[in-house]
Amino acid sequence: MNTILTRQTGIEYVVEDTFTYANPTDNHIVQRDLGPVVNKNTEWGDIVAFRDTVRTDPNGFNQDFYFVWDLENGDTPVTQGNRVLAAAGTPGSDALIDDTATAQSMAHEALHFFAITPRTPYPGQPNHSATTRELLYPLENQAGCLIPKRDIDSVHIALGP
Repeated sequence: MNTILTRQTGIEYVVEDTFTYANPTDNHIVQRDLGPVVNKNTEWGDIVAFRDTVRTDPNGFNQDFYFVWDLENGDTPVTQGNRVLAAAGTPGSDALIDDTATAQSMAHEALHFFAITPRTPYPGQPNHSATTRELLYPLENQAGCLIPKRDIDSVHIALGP
């Protein structure tokens, strides 16, 4: 994921293990059976209940990724062609990711976290790009990895010097 993001944006994601299974009081087990498929629309709240409440990034831009075994968006599998896609919440939120998703999917969701709005929006999806070579193109099996400077500039302006 950082191979895609850091070179083009200067943004680097750092893995922090916030789940300490050795401590019985820090038990991060979803308290209900999610079944063989996780539905992002109905089970999002149950999963992100374990979000990291202590945000360690000095700019406040912490994002938690939750990996699940099989992800659906309502009754629709979150796939495109033969590639599994990720599903995010809203800008500034955590991400729910199918455990077979690619680094490209994770980088795509990371850009959604920063509320990037492409200059050439995909029809009916203003948070996705209509340009196939761009990372925010909604069909991963056709998308490239380009993050246009004009799109990421808004993030750097929001972050400040």
